[in-house]
Order: sequence, then C-alpha cells, then structure tokens
Amino acid sequence: SLECRLDSGSNATCAPCPSAQTGSLVLVGLHCAGGFESVPGIIGSADALSTLRHAQPVNLPGFMSLVSTPYASWGCRRVKHCAGGHPGNCGPSGRDGTIQGCAACPEGMLPVGDQCEVCSTKYAWILGLLPVAVVCVMPMSYLLSNSPITANVGATLAASMAFGMIVMIIQIFGLLSRVTVKLGAPMTDIMASLQVVNFDIDSLGGDCYFDPSPASKFSTRCFVPLGLCVMLLAWHGVSKFWPWDSWALPQTLNTIGLVMQALYITVVATVTMPFQCKMQPSGQTTLTNHPDVTCGEGQHSGMLVQGSLFTCIYGVGWLAVTLWANRVAPRRSASSPVFLVMFRFLFVRFRADRWYWGAILLVRNLILSFVPVTTPDDSHAQMVLLSTVLLVGLAPQAALWPWKSNELNVVDMTLVCLAITTVAFAAVSA
Repeated sequence: SLECRLDSGSNATCAPCPSAQTGSLVLVGLHCAGGFESVPGIIGSADALSTLRHAQPVNLPGFMSLVSTPYASWGCRRVKHCAGGHPGNCGPSGRDGTIQGCAACPEGMLPVGDQCEVCSTKYAWILGLLPVAVVCVMPMSYLLSNSPITANVGATLAASMAFGMIVMIIQIFGLLSRVTVKLGAPMTDIMASLQVVNFDIDSLGGDCYFDPSPASKFSTRCFVPLGLCVMLLAWHGVSKFWPWDSWALPQTLNTIGLVMQALYITVVATVTMPFQCKMQPSGQTTLTNHPDVTCGEGQHSGMLVQGSLFTCIYGVGWLAVTLWANRVAPRRSASSPVFLVMFRFLFVRFRADRWYWGAILLVRNLILSFVPVTTPDDSHAQMVLLSTVLLVGLAPQAALWPWKSNELNVVDMTLVCLAITTVAFAAVSA
C-alpha cells in the first residue's frame, strides 16, 4: 500500500508503511514512518480527524526532494549537502532547496567546503591573483623542463621528477571525488581540499563573478589546458624581445608536453564528465557531479558535444602523439636532435633501455581517468577498477625499474602503494 502518500485526511486505519531500508516497498532515499500527522495550514477545525492526514515520507540524509515533486527523491553529491527531512530542505549547508540535489548555493553565495558563504571582496583578490601566479610559474616550468641533461640525475631534475610524481598521485586522489561512492569522514574533507586540482574554482569565489551554470563551468574547465598552452606560447613570443637568451621553440613545445603529461589524468577526467550519468531514486539520470543536470535534457546536450570534442583532442589526440613519438624514437633519436628536445618530457625521466615507459604511464593514466565513466551506478566496481589498474601497473614497474635512479623508483612505487591504500580506505569509510 502507498497510503502514506495520500494528502487527504481519513479516519481509516493507517498501517505503518515499510521503510526504504527494511520494508518490501522500495522508496529509495525516502523514509515513511506511517501513522498520522497534522495537515499544515488547517487550524481549529470542528472535526479533529479532518486536521490529520497519513504521515508523509521524508528524505533520508544525503537525499532531497523538491516541493513540487515531494515523492521523487534526488541523491546529493555529498551527504553533508542534504540533511534529509521534508521536501525543499537542504539543512545546515545553506544550499538552494529549489535545485535538484541541493546542487548549488542561493544567488549571491558560493560553496566553501560543504557550506554556503556570502560573496565578499576577498574572493575577488583570490581570483585576481590566481592567473597572475599561473603566469609567473610558466618561466620556472620552462627552466625545470629544459635543465641540462647529465649522466647522473641532478638535484634539479630529480626534484622536478619527484614533484611530477606527487602531482600525478594527487590527481588519482582527485578521481575519488568523481566516483559515485558516498565518502565518509575524513575522506570527504580531504576530497574537498582537492577541488582546485580538478579545475574546480567554486571554493575560490568563481560563482560570485562568473556564470554559475554547470554548462558554463564545464566549458571553462575544458579550456584550462588550452589556456596553459597558449600562455607558454605567449611567453615564447615575449622572450624574443628581452635582452637575454630567448626561448627556443623546441624547448617551449617540450614544456607544453610536460604540462600536458603532468595534468593528463585531471584533464581527461574533466572532459569526460558529461558521460558520467547515474540513476537517481526518482527514476531519472543526472550527472554524478551535477545532480541538477538531467542527462539527455537541456544543457547536457551541449556539454556532451563539447566533452566529445575535447576528449578527442586531449585524451585520444595527445595519446596518439605520444605513442607515435615512442614508435619513431629509435630512428629519430639518431638523426634528429630537435626531435629529442621536443619530446624530452617523454624520455628524459627513464633509463635509456626503458625509454618507452612514459607511454605506458600515459595509457595507465587514461584508463584511470575513464573509471568514473564506467559503471556510474556501482561505486564498489569503480573502487575495484581503480585498485586493479594501479596494482596491474605496479607489477611491471617493480620488474623493469624504469626510472633513472633507484631512489625515484622507490618514491614512485611508495606513492602508488599509498594511492591503493587510500582507495581501499575510501571504500571502507564510505
């Protein structure tokens, strides 16, 4: 029986409706306690029974429903975003209860962690300084990526390699915020701190000054890698006018390659976001990270087109370039010094007899990036896939020992083991 859904008062016997978790009636995201409750807005009626109705379902924590459709429950991106309760209630998070999944803050506010805060001028300073900081980092990236090559691994090269490993592992951690599993504490707080790694500037005040719609945010994130490449080419052009040595084009292209290689996981995971559709208790599918976007409707169509284009460019296109470079490297390395300079980012980190390891890492990272797209309704399968890909990549690394020094091999394997442990801990804490 669905008697608990009736809005009208009745003097009929009301049996308790089964809950979403223990009863035979499936009300995912909702709990129906049964019995009677007072009808809102009816006061002082002569007939006491007419002021009652069958108790209405309420949302469980981590779910919400709209006032207009109170029995269609929507899962929220994070449990803390939705406190459960009556339709339209997002709880202490301060999020907008008129939006599916409490997916956004009210106008004039921005998400900071799991709460909404009023926009203030401090966020304008943060957003203004961020591109300045990125532009200033570009010359350092050029110097580090083109430092002199020696027989032994120098301190600068070793430091840049170790930093690249750390950046890669942080991106793997960032993938956990894209899977559909409901993370518990402290994993939720850790994932929130990695939002910037996923090109998510919401917590930096982006919603206060830019279009907060999911389509606009997605478009901005897709152009971030392209913007970094343009900045490096702009520095290359500016260097022609300063009195000291200007940037050479092959070295500039090598720096672009290093940036793309370092951010590959985040870039591919970002552009494939429109393909991450999960089933909601309401029966509709929405984007995993944007419960307010219904798949196949409205702005999702444009996001799909844009995501497909940039997946071909960043994901498939960049992989094709690196695989081609690895294929022709034995022949080109002897006849074309320019080739070695342009693709130094692909070979310089590894032993001469393991020159191909950069391409293997890229293939592994591509597979990791696609994990959130696979089985979006089965979070346990996603966790197993992440762990399996990392473990499978760990075995040949231990056998081949590809990095230029023993210390770098140990660091890389330690970080991968840390990532596997983190995935396992996230699965347990969910």
